[in-house]
Amino acid sequence: MCFTGARQFAQSQNQTDDLLSSREDMQTLLKREENYRRFQRSYLNSQSRAQTDEGLGYVSLISVGNVRVAIVGLDSAWLAEGGIADHGKLLIGERQVINAIELANKSDAHIIIGMAHHPFQLLQDFDRRPIQNRIEDHCHFFQCGHLHEPEGPICLCRAALCGTILL
Repeated sequence: MCFTGARQFAQSQNQTDDLLSSREDMQTLLKREENYRRFQRSYLNSQSRAQTDEGLGYVSLISVGNVRVAIVGLDSAWLAEGGIADHGKLLIGERQVINAIELANKSDAHIIIGMAHHPFQLLQDFDRRPIQNRIEDHCHFFQCGHLHEPEGPICLCRAALCGTILL
């Protein structure tokens, strides 16, 4: 009931922000991801992560030589049911992205890579453009999955960096 009510309630950016700002509501909603989060902690136990305030996203820092990389992990599945019924109904929530980018900016990283399970086109209309704009403005790359198509992953990147990084 909580999940269904949250999905029906969050029909604008303001309503989504209200939901994301409620610690109690988020703790209840995140219970359904508890097993996944436990697996994630055990599998990546050596990787330090800073959790975002609402509990959905995280920032992990890695160094490759002298280059510091911030991985911004965004939870696009927190209101997912699974399957085709999710298309156009998912939310990341601008608050989650703002919180994660603030953490990444504090890290003094040279490169910021955003990641989410679902691509932008599966988000609700009111969420898609603000999320995509913030990610394009603050992340050097964005990686998502879920497409299950052989063409390969989606990568949105700042052209000036792309040639330097990928060479």
